[in-house]
Amino acid sequence: MPDGEQKHRSRHHRKFLEPQTGAMLLEDDARRLRRNLSSQGVPDAAIEKHLSVLGNPAALEGALAWYRANVGLVADLGAISVPTLYVWGDADATVGPTAAHGTKDFVNAAYAMEVLPGVGHFVMDQAPARATELLLAHLKRHPV
Repeated sequence: MPDGEQKHRSRHHRKFLEPQTGAMLLEDDARRLRRNLSSQGVPDAAIEKHLSVLGNPAALEGALAWYRANVGLVADLGAISVPTLYVWGDADATVGPTAAHGTKDFVNAAYAMEVLPGVGHFVMDQAPARATELLLAHLKRHPV
């Protein structure tokens, strides 16, 4: 059964497909992009770092191209077959609990999910120390 809540959470992806979105996100000193990141709990200093990379039209168009390239992609890529760690913030406005917890269904290897209370979509901006700690422990448990 399709997750209607997740479809609603992902509605911004449709906007990313429109050719004028990059310019719109950057207009007025990236007002909309700043607002969107801020509303997800991204600290101001992290927003400035993001904009130092994505704050020009070519870079932002490159980032949006990832979404555009996935339009209509229908492929059975099979299950993930490498040890997987999914770090999810339970305040994520983009990925809901059904989608987050359902991720394990696509992994045929060691799988761990860590839920960070009060953290949103941008885990590395909101809880970098905890996310790094979890990643390093995962890599130690599953060396190459």
